[in-house]
Amino acid sequence: MSYVEMYRYGYNIEFYYNKKEWVFYSILKIATAFSLGEQSIFVLVSLVYTFFWVYLICLLKNAGYRVWLIVLLYFTVTGIYQNQLNGLRQYMAIAILPCVFVLLYQRKYFVATILTAIATLCHASFILVYPFLFVFLFRPTPKKIAFLFIFGFATSAFFIPKLLPVIVNMLFGNYAGYFDSELSASANLLSVLTKLYYFPLFIWAFVKYCKSYREEANNKNYKMLMYFFMVLAVTYWLFIVNMYFGFFGRVSQYFMIFYIFPIYYLVDKLIKEKRTYLTIVIFAYLLLPYILKVTLFATAEYEYQTILGLL
Repeated sequence: MSYVEMYRYGYNIEFYYNKKEWVFYSILKIATAFSLGEQSIFVLVSLVYTFFWVYLICLLKNAGYRVWLIVLLYFTVTGIYQNQLNGLRQYMAIAILPCVFVLLYQRKYFVATILTAIATLCHASFILVYPFLFVFLFRPTPKKIAFLFIFGFATSAFFIPKLLPVIVNMLFGNYAGYFDSELSASANLLSVLTKLYYFPLFIWAFVKYCKSYREEANNKNYKMLMYFFMVLAVTYWLFIVNMYFGFFGRVSQYFMIFYIFPIYYLVDKLIKEKRTYLTIVIFAYLLLPYILKVTLFATAEYEYQTILGLL
């Protein structure tokens, strides 16, 4: 059932209340109570999403990061901007996720706890992120990141595909029907393989980190990036599970935001080293597939009309 039908006929609104997804429930109630129109649901969700995205940018700017680079990587690498209207409730939670991690690193535990609760009330699946919130208990090192890459691959390739039906039945009974629906069909192989496109940049960033680890051990900004690199290392290979269960792509979307931090580290290092040529090459490497996705090979959420089409 579409969100438009929920607005028009009031179907299933209480369903979200019973699921304790109270943020989206409140948005539906506000839209219907004030007769804001069916499209107001998307507008209100976008306002929530934008608020937390701007909040993240402010957190990173105040911490001394290059905001323009974060924004560039967000649009070209994650695909979150194009996909956010495909899963309104989940993408509100996804917008909150990096804010929580930054706040935890800054030891602002009270605000981080509040935002974690809000994210959970946006989409129940946010509890899957909870174990990763404890990453700050472990000091990042090259050996740990390498181990997590190997561990993440083994887990995603051999264990999760076998254990996923059991876990879903135990913790998310509402989603058990996905295994017998069209959503269980394996993801398009091309969409899975495209995730490997950024792997060379991750390896390059990891190599530079290994070489500079000792001298940068006390660099607070780089240290936070390496905490995020640890999260990426253990979650990166989740796209393998999509080859077994297509709907699992929604879970892996939570961690797409972490793609940008190792690349940020790499580019930032090259800029400081005044390696202009290599920096330009990386920008071209990032921009080319994005430009192709929104122009010549635009499909699905990447295919839309622009004002240029009216000229």
